[in-house]
Amino acid sequence: MNELVNLSHMFKMAVRWRYVDHNVVAMVEKPRVIKNPPRFLNCEDVDRLLETAQGYYIYPLLVTALHTGMRKSELLNLKWSDINFEHRTVTVQSKPDWHTKNYKSRTLQLTPVLYSVLKEHEQEQRGLGVKSDYVFTYKGNRLLDGIKKSLRTVVKRAGLEGVTLHTLRHTFASQLVMAGVTLREVQELMGHQSFETTLQYAHLSEDHVKRQVLKLPFANG
Repeated sequence: MNELVNLSHMFKMAVRWRYVDHNVVAMVEKPRVIKNPPRFLNCEDVDRLLETAQGYYIYPLLVTALHTGMRKSELLNLKWSDINFEHRTVTVQSKPDWHTKNYKSRTLQLTPVLYSVLKEHEQEQRGLGVKSDYVFTYKGNRLLDGIKKSLRTVVKRAGLEGVTLHTLRHTFASQLVMAGVTLREVQELMGHQSFETTLQYAHLSEDHVKRQVLKLPFANG
């Protein structure tokens, strides 16, 4: 696949430099690359991770990641003004100095667990005199990036391996699909611009779809 891409680029440049008339490689159908299904955590792993993370400054961030499926940049750019505790919603939206991946905003419902964690986090921040507009901070300063070391520590102590913030995003989507949420709905919740991206979770819905025949009014005799 990489060789074909490189060869196509070479011919493209050759056309630009007028060595050849057209890019013959562009006519070649590229083989479909089958990717491995994304890794996600089961409910037991999630419980172990969050139980271990309690007391760490990244705990509210991890809970938010698992309950919203936000990307890393979305989490780090989340402001208190994006959270509406009265209506129990959180909105992922662009800022003057940052924009979402597809420039679109999306609003998600706060789960009861996430509502409690963020409400407690807000009260703790206020009690510590933290005046940052951003939700996730470290020693009063906005979190910009440096959470890898802390996350690795938590993951190791939880007896897990290779868990990143993107793993938590995959967990959010995967668990929803297995619970029967449609792929179109997951696309909206994840902020995927292309439905093709959401299709990586399609295999997880197979068992759920198979069970739908049991809803027939005459299924049980």
